[in-house]
Parts: sequence; C-alpha cells; structure tokens
Amino acid sequence: MKLTRILTISAALIAIAIPTSALAGKGKGKGKKAKSPLKQASAAALSAHDKNADGVITGDEIVALRADFAAAKTGPLAALDVNTDGTLDDNEIAAIHKGKGKHGKGKGGKKGGKKNKNV
Repeated sequence: MKLTRILTISAALIAIAIPTSALAGKGKGKGKKAKSPLKQASAAALSAHDKNADGVITGDEIVALRADFAAAKTGPLAALDVNTDGTLDDNEIAAIHKGKGKHGKGKGGKKGGKKNKNV
C-alpha cells in the first residue's frame, strides 16, 4: 500500500515537473514577432521625447525630436523617416503613439478599435 502511494505521488510530481522544465528551455520571445525597426524607433522616440507623458509628441517635444533626428540622421531615429526624405514631417511624427506604428494603425495592423454591434 505504501509503495503504491509513493509511486502515485512520484508519478504526479514528475507529470507536473516535465511541462515546467520543458517550458523553461524555450528561448525568450519564441512565438512572438520581433518589433520592426519603425516600432522600435517609435517606442524610443516616445519614451525619450514625450515629456508630458500624454502618448503623443507635440509642441516643444516635436522641436526636440527633429533636432535629435537632424543631429544623427543615420542613428536610431532614422527608421521614423518613412519616406526617406531626410526630415521628419508632421505625418511621420504623428504616427509616433503608444502601441502604434506606421500609418497610425493599432494592434493587429487594423485601424480603429472594436465596434459595438448593438449600435
């Protein structure tokens, strides 16, 4: 009886330990898409230049962002220049928002949020 109980408990512990150890061996970020250079640059620009933390680059923040871009056009902010004209225009700056990338699209690449079907 004691042997059966010990074997049952051991089997249960092994069953729990195997999936946990199998998951531990997986590399970081597997199954997830890597951020595009544009999204990385947008996130960096937002965190560095959005001084009032409203999620949008506006006013003096735009001036500072353009100055930083001009100082290093091939630097980390280069991906923000989508049309590659050597300047950051208003549309390129407007696309820098939390969770958004090129053309103001949100998660999943679709414009807008969920629509209420009951309306």
